[in-house]
Amino acid sequence: MPQKLIGILGVHPALTLLAKACALHGYSVLWVDADKNALEKSITALKNSFDDGNNLSIQGLSAKDECLARIQLSLDMKALSEASFILASSDAPVNELVTTTPLAFIDSDIGTTSLAHSLSSPERALGFFPVIYENQIKLVEMIRAVKTSDNTLQLFGNFLKELKLDTIYVHDFTGSVFERVVYAGINEAIQVLYEGITSAESIDRVVSVGLSHPIGPLKLADLLGLDRVKKRLENLFTATANPKFLPSPLLTKLTEAGFTGVKAGRGFYQYKSSL
Repeated sequence: MPQKLIGILGVHPALTLLAKACALHGYSVLWVDADKNALEKSITALKNSFDDGNNLSIQGLSAKDECLARIQLSLDMKALSEASFILASSDAPVNELVTTTPLAFIDSDIGTTSLAHSLSSPERALGFFPVIYENQIKLVEMIRAVKTSDNTLQLFGNFLKELKLDTIYVHDFTGSVFERVVYAGINEAIQVLYEGITSAESIDRVVSVGLSHPIGPLKLADLLGLDRVKKRLENLFTATANPKFLPSPLLTKLTEAGFTGVKAGRGFYQYKSSL
């Protein structure tokens, strides 16, 4: 069982998932952010994940108390100098870190190469995009920046293997592979519905039954949040000018009406209650 210290800088739902996964696999975790309230909210969400059946990450490897005992919160960035690897949000002040520890940024519109360039040694940085479904990390896209070293890439890959996470290697381009492939498909499914070709249920059945997928594109959009889908499509369209990323008029109408999916109680489907 590994005993290394993993540093986390910033708050983000994916970092909450990874903090728990690290602790469950025997790592010590030092979680740092300048906002004490944000840190406390994140650790509360992690604690609740043991109690409410909301599986935030890998389960069954350790008791709740053991997991939480391995996670330490701090407001002091200097403490991260002892970490063997640092996981950071894209808006974390990494340029203020006084350490040469390898680090991985959560993917953002800023771009991994641009984020890494702010460091004194950009070869020690890379990006990552966690593919999250039903509040579990299913796969991690490891994003290589222009100057990311082979050693940094290997270190992060080995670390994710310790967490029993599947990985793929990608280069630093606009949008993750997941977003570019999945969101484009969702957008086309919405357009088919908008054009009146068939019903939402039939569109989802084509994919769920015809391809044995666990969920259809419209139900997936409801689960992700239609506002999130629309925003990411807009970002991809702005960056690439590819018309396949231009949000369908129906997606725009639904989000403007507040029908953003499961969390709102209504999207392409009606739900009993909002989350």
